[in-house]
Amino acid sequence: MNAKMLQFTVEETNLIGIYRMPSRLETILELERMRNRLCDPIVQQVAKQAMVKLAEISDEDFDTWDWSVAGE
Repeated sequence: MNAKMLQFTVEETNLIGIYRMPSRLETILELERMRNRLCDPIVQQVAKQAMVKLAEISDEDFDTWDWSVAGE
């Protein structure tokens, strides 16, 4: 696992895995749309954190990292 990948929490990674679109920017927009529809402030905060972190990585990293939803 890439050291940059470790900056994402399990919760952030799960949200990205669920709402992942073909590109990093589309995923950020989808997370923003989803965040605006949520009532839970904790999930809204996790989505916001995920969007900020996605904005800081490269498209190559986004395309090559495993965004699978982690099982319990």
